[in-house]
Amino acid sequence: LIKPHHHDAVVNFFQRDVEVVGVAANRGEHIRRDNAVGEFRQNAKRNFVIFNSSEDEFFAIGDAVEKYRLFKDQAQGIRYLASKTLLDPSIHYFVRVHPNLARIPYAYHTRLAALSQLFANVSIIPASSPISTYKLIDRCEKVFVFGSTVGVEAAFWGRPVVLMGGAHGEGGNITPSA
Repeated sequence: LIKPHHHDAVVNFFQRDVEVVGVAANRGEHIRRDNAVGEFRQNAKRNFVIFNSSEDEFFAIGDAVEKYRLFKDQAQGIRYLASKTLLDPSIHYFVRVHPNLARIPYAYHTRLAALSQLFANVSIIPASSPISTYKLIDRCEKVFVFGSTVGVEAAFWGRPVVLMGGAHGEGGNITPSA
């Protein structure tokens, strides 16, 4: 895990990501700071957030993702989770579509919107939503990722993270391995 002489630098890195308004220097992703996350919180439920990634990123990363792929695609993985917990009314999933996909028309993420029609325990947060990734992490019980770097950030902030397949940097001693 974090070596003592790196601790302050790591803490500063993650705090800067949460506090920056505009563009995060290390990812080029717009950080959204607002209170809109409240409308997506289901009261009296165990709230889990699923952060998807771009399927294009998986292709670019290559073997690291393919070697540990659990599902044909992310939609299949989300359907699996939702169906396994459908009979438990205490669990609700929020699928945060990656903000970089807002203007990308590919079906692999546009069809995610239909999941909320199929499963009562799934809400979709569109890529264009101003909801803060960090507020979602803060207000959920558990995070599920398909290789997204937000999994590392959620682990840093103390949230349990379930990696739903391979990721770039796999085996970096960031989270326990199965």
